[in-house]
Order: sequence, then C-alpha cells, then structure tokens
Amino acid sequence: AALMLGLGVNADVHMTPLRPFDARERRALAAIFLAAALASLDIAIANTALPAIAASVNASPAASIWVINAYQLAVVAVLLPFAALGDRIGPRRLVVAALLGTAFFSSLYPFITSVPWLIGLGLVEGALTISGGPSLIAEVSRTAEPGHQARTEGVYQTGQPLIQTAGAPAGAGGCACAGDTLVD
Repeated sequence: AALMLGLGVNADVHMTPLRPFDARERRALAAIFLAAALASLDIAIANTALPAIAASVNASPAASIWVINAYQLAVVAVLLPFAALGDRIGPRRLVVAALLGTAFFSSLYPFITSVPWLIGLGLVEGALTISGGPSLIAEVSRTAEPGHQARTEGVYQTGQPLIQTAGAPAGAGGCACAGDTLVD
C-alpha cells in the first residue's frame, strides 16, 4: 500500500471527516474552560495581591516567598492523590468541590493576620486549585465522542495556555480595581 506524505498512513484507509462539535460538547468544553479560567485567575490574584497581604501581616520578603513555595509544594504533593480521588468519586464532583473550596479559601486572604496562617492558606489553596486539573482532562476525554478524544484534548490543551496568559493581567486588573480593599 502507498504511504501518504511519508508518515506511515495507509492511503487505502478511509478517513472520516471531522464534524463540528455538537451542542453538548460545546457546553462541556465551555464549562471545562471556565473551571480552568477560574483556577488560573485565582493563582494570578493570589500572586498579585501577595505583596499587599504580606505587608499587612508584617511578613518579610523571605517569609512571603514561603507562601508561593507552600502553594507549589501543595500542587506537587496532591496532584496524583487527587487524580485518584477523581477516579473514585467522579471528575465532575471533584472539579465542582475544588472550585467551591478554592473560592472559599481565596476569600479568606483579607482576614489573615499572621505569616503562618498565610503560608497555611497557600498550602490549602494550592492543593484545591490543582486538585481539579486531572479531572478536567478526564472530563474532556469523557465528553468527546469516541474517536474524537484527541481532537477534543487538543482544543483543551490549545486553550489552556491562552487562559493562563489572560489570567495574569485579569488578576492584576482585579487587584488594581480593588485597591486598598484587598487588605483592609
């Protein structure tokens, strides 16, 4: 059999054309992108507001770096256990719980009064923010029609960096609009 483009694809194989995403798939992708956008926005706001929050609790620059370290350590520590939890309880439940938990713990930043609490909040928030990641990818795969998982995953993986890139300026803009109310 002849090879197409030298990529090892058999010319005799019938390739079905890709169909547009149906309404269910578009809604699912929109919900998945919204969850990813909220997590990205949370990270951006926390990092942008950190200097003001650290100043309000009289944290040294070295101590405030530990908030970011705690966040990153939590991300690494819980990624696989939360992926397993998503398999056990279902990805949709885990993503919703992670979003609600992230929103709740993010709202506590203005009430933090000490460096240890600030670092602890970074740990909890980092764990919750990343916990939905593997489940989001599982939802993308589950939502796709059989045979179209790679395309759906490609759409998600293409959109994710765009969301993260938009999260930083959006978070900074939100912090700038909030002004001094972030730490008062």
